[in-house]
Amino acid sequence: MLEKLLKMAEESSKTPPKENQGNHQGDAVSTGIKETVEVIEALALITVFLTRRIKDGIGADDAMALMQKIMSDPEFLAVFTRAVDGINEIPNELSDLNFDESITLGILGLSFIKDVVNTLSEP
Repeated sequence: MLEKLLKMAEESSKTPPKENQGNHQGDAVSTGIKETVEVIEALALITVFLTRRIKDGIGADDAMALMQKIMSDPEFLAVFTRAVDGINEIPNELSDLNFDESITLGILGLSFIKDVVNTLSEP
């Protein structure tokens, strides 16, 4: 599902908004939500990882485990790096949301919550 949402986000960032659906500034083309989606993806990944770790209580070993995971898992590192690289663009993206982008971010947020709840439900 996350890949489908990422594809939707990428497509919406390339498509000019429809009339009466664009950003509040009236620009012809939306700036997109690529960077915002990447940060949400990283937050979801980190949150699910930490949720699994802290089920037995929070400790310094959890922070160390997160750092170890970032350094040793290439996929985890790639997601984290993508999020950090474009984080400065998020205010521009959020100030320029069109309707489709807002819906995409809402769905992504709900997916994030679902992943965390499912993780909490794991034995």
